[in-house]
Amino acid sequence: MNVVLDNLSCRIGMTEVFKGVSLELESPGLLLVTGPNGSGKSTLADCVTGFIKPSSGRVLINGIDTRKLNEEKIARLGVCRVFQGQHLSWNDSVLENINAASTLNSRGKPYGQVLDIACELGLKDLLTQKAWMLSHGQQRLLALAKAIVTTADLIVIDEVFAGLDDVSQELTKQALENQSRQRLLIVIEHSGSLHRLASKVLHLNSGSAQVLAISEQKGADNPCLALAERPQDFTSVSVESHSEQAKLGTLRSQNMGPTIRVHDLTVRYDQHVVLTKFSLSVLSGEVVAVCGPNGSGKSTLLKAISGVVAPDSGSIHFGPSDITAWSVERRSKHGICSIPQDGRVFRSLSIKENILLYGLSLPKKSRDRKLQRLQYYLVEWDIIRDMRRLAGTLSGGEQTKLSLCKPLLCNSQLILLDEPGAGLDERSIQSVEKLIKLWSRKGIAVIIAEHNADFVSRVATKIITMDSAGT
Repeated sequence: MNVVLDNLSCRIGMTEVFKGVSLELESPGLLLVTGPNGSGKSTLADCVTGFIKPSSGRVLINGIDTRKLNEEKIARLGVCRVFQGQHLSWNDSVLENINAASTLNSRGKPYGQVLDIACELGLKDLLTQKAWMLSHGQQRLLALAKAIVTTADLIVIDEVFAGLDDVSQELTKQALENQSRQRLLIVIEHSGSLHRLASKVLHLNSGSAQVLAISEQKGADNPCLALAERPQDFTSVSVESHSEQAKLGTLRSQNMGPTIRVHDLTVRYDQHVVLTKFSLSVLSGEVVAVCGPNGSGKSTLLKAISGVVAPDSGSIHFGPSDITAWSVERRSKHGICSIPQDGRVFRSLSIKENILLYGLSLPKKSRDRKLQRLQYYLVEWDIIRDMRRLAGTLSGGEQTKLSLCKPLLCNSQLILLDEPGAGLDERSIQSVEKLIKLWSRKGIAVIIAEHNADFVSRVATKIITMDSAGT
């Protein structure tokens, strides 16, 4: 497989996403694409795989100019894409999903090879589970397994580590190393933990591109090391945070009743038990981080509190009210705001229309006042450049930041954040930290499901660790 990016540039609306990207790739190998949120990493992947057309320049795949080819015809050239949002057959099992992918470009791989790929990514014990029952991290592993099982010569992977715990990251890293010896990979990732596997690094920033060839420079003087972020490690985090943020949270929550009380909560998906008699109490102004491996039930806990999932037993109290049987809408009206991991923006609406929708339930005077306060974050997150831009054209990280505007325009008392740091660069994570601390100072309770140890240790007043049994 030979891929050439020839002076590639892309403009979306009034925004120039990137310009003048030129490089040549040969199979096998791994191109690591890095850069801050909004620098054009996902857009570059869209151009390579045919989902959008470049403004100028061209992409050559094995000498074929792809400018007049749609994504389906480009896929037939041997190109496979793994998106940030999973494209799975939700009602099929893990094994059925992988088997279906194995038949796309060939007559299908033998059953043993399919099992080997599932085992390589830690999915062996989940083969009979339906895709919708998996955690977000497990769904990402399944999406990667589906790509690996194909005969594609080029696999383009967007934010490969987003939402994965340490064990899953190591399994993914080993799988990518194995695949990079057999075919060409283009991997988009903020973490620097893949730089030693890469033959080239493409760093995008403010529309410009820098290519670093590192195949012959693997030591400490490697220039790519400057692009790498420090790996996260949960082993250094204690169950209770003793940071200054924890002390402030304790002071704020004194003499306040509990905002949310979860008692003996049990949740099953079909016959699979996800949460077992789980209890939690969060006071006003507290920031509680719920940590644990993929599949331990962190996201399910947030879904149960927000009303998306009905528990099999146990109770949920919000203030003095038992809300166990309340609908999602009723909980939302009473101040429970949930931000899922995939952001859930209205993709067909503009950035401005998304923001205005969040504040529709507020009186106009209050809405206008909150919109003025919101300007600071829109500027800091650099998503105010073109408010007419469709939300669906934003990168995954930018969509996450846009979704975090929602609590700023709602009268929230409890905010549920599922992996808010997934897919965000360090600058954006620091902005999210400021936002969470602002909510805490205002007496708003926050529950976070997150893998990033450094992040939660800086913002959390309490850290709760869940095991794989959901307890």
